[in-house]
Amino acid sequence: MFIIIALGESVVGIGLTFAGVEHDPANVVALIVAFAGIAALWWAYFDHAAPYVEAHFKRLQGQERGRFARDAYSLLHYPLVVGIVFFAVGVEEVVAHPRDPLSEAGRVAIGLGTALVLMSIVAGVYRAVQRVAAERSIASGAVLALVWIGSSWNALMFVSVSVAATVVALSLERGHTWPEPTVTTPGAP
Repeated sequence: MFIIIALGESVVGIGLTFAGVEHDPANVVALIVAFAGIAALWWAYFDHAAPYVEAHFKRLQGQERGRFARDAYSLLHYPLVVGIVFFAVGVEEVVAHPRDPLSEAGRVAIGLGTALVLMSIVAGVYRAVQRVAAERSIASGAVLALVWIGSSWNALMFVSVSVAATVVALSLERGHTWPEPTVTTPGAP
């Protein structure tokens, strides 16, 4: 529920920012790309990872189920929500000033926010099946590298490349099947 609220508040935030600026083509494109970025974060969480981790949770019993719920649904959701909020703060600057160079704080907010979302999900999947979601890990590194590489880019270009890296990673990941989680029963050989 917190993820849906954070994503919804992000949409509201970019909408309010857009309402307060001139609606020229650059601002309209920035709004579309910002919304696409929020949709990509939704996709990262709900399309493949959440149902997979939930299926693993349902297979667990007893204390292991409680430990997994603590890790996957509490501890790993904090950085996930923080990442969504960071991304939203960064894209609000993009929507307001798409042609200007993005401030360092804006670049860090978008890069770190995206990386926190992706790596929180990587950690949750790893917790379930001890498999690193390589595409998400690579995309996290790429968007973090953009914080330095994209320092001279305008805001719209920066967020467009960041969102594209995320979408490409998630698209590539769809072609892979994650292994079935194994459930160990206490006392079993």
